[in-house]
Amino acid sequence: MLHEEITSFFKVLPQEDGTRGWKYYIQEEKGTYFITNTISLTGTSIELFFNEDDEIGLVLYKDGQAVTKIQRIAVKKVDIIKEEEESLQFVLDRMPSRMIRLQLKPFLAVEMGLYWEVCEDCE
Repeated sequence: MLHEEITSFFKVLPQEDGTRGWKYYIQEEKGTYFITNTISLTGTSIELFFNEDDEIGLVLYKDGQAVTKIQRIAVKKVDIIKEEEESLQFVLDRMPSRMIRLQLKPFLAVEMGLYWEVCEDCE
């Protein structure tokens, strides 16, 4: 599930990470993001790891130093948000009322919080 959704979102094939799965290195520069081959030693970067067991891992880097690390957490589904800000929301498998958001625009950020499913037909 994750491989197809994330790959179609980024429109770039991820790097294979040995037996762990796949990963993307995402770099921010002047309000935009792009996929790179390594973590930059300047600015903000994110390593996004995912595997065939629908687990993700995120590491937020500032100037090459790890600031926030989320390791192997099972994901139930992915919501893609493309409005003023662009982000991926990963709904947690064991706690579906919680999510981890990977914000890409207007700047790179990682947020953990509550998840509310929006119903179009609800009153």
